[in-house]
Order: sequence, then C-alpha cells, then structure tokens
Amino acid sequence: FYDAIFLAMDSRNESFWAYIIRLILRVLVNFSIGFFSALISFVWQLWFFVRSYSAGIAGIAFFILGSIAAFSLIASAIGAMWVGTAGAAAVVVTMAGPQLEGPRRRQRHRVHYQ
Repeated sequence: FYDAIFLAMDSRNESFWAYIIRLILRVLVNFSIGFFSALISFVWQLWFFVRSYSAGIAGIAFFILGSIAAFSLIASAIGAMWVGTAGAAAVVVTMAGPQLEGPRRRQRHRVHYQ
C-alpha cells in the first residue's frame, strides 16, 4: 500500500501517463500478492481446522473442496481484476486513437483541385 503512495516521490522525471500506468500496475500487483497470501493463509488455517476435529475421510474431502473453492474464487478475482484493467486500457487506447491521429488523417484526405 505504501509503495503505491510513495511512487510519486520516485517519479524520475517521467510523463503523467507513464506515472499513471506504473501506479495502476503497482496496485494490481499489490492486490494480486495480497489475494495470494490470503489464499495460502486460508488453506493453512483450514488444514488445522479440519485436523482439530479428527474428521477422517470426510475432513479430508472437506479440506480438498474448501481449498478448490478458495482457489477458484481467488483465481476469478485476480483474473477479473487484470482482464478488466486490460479491457479498460484497450477502450481508452481505441477511443484516444482517432484524436491522436486527427491532424495527420485530415491532411491525407484533403482534395487538391488544379
């Protein structure tokens, strides 16, 4: 969290858009690491929870199903976060493309009468 806040002080004379891209990527990586560490912690605690009840084969099945469910939830959240960001970036680039190429495009389509 704090590395994203102090990113502005480490901006080595870069453009605004490069700073925004670095900030977004830093937030995405921080959330991904946080989700992954929460998954590891959950599975670790789930194992001790199941072991404390000495449930046998039902406990092992519960542990496996709980671990698969947690993994699928975290994988979906991380995937949606990254795909959503990539989709938003694609829309921004697509919408900004004609505006950035506007003057060059107008000069090419100009009709010359002789």
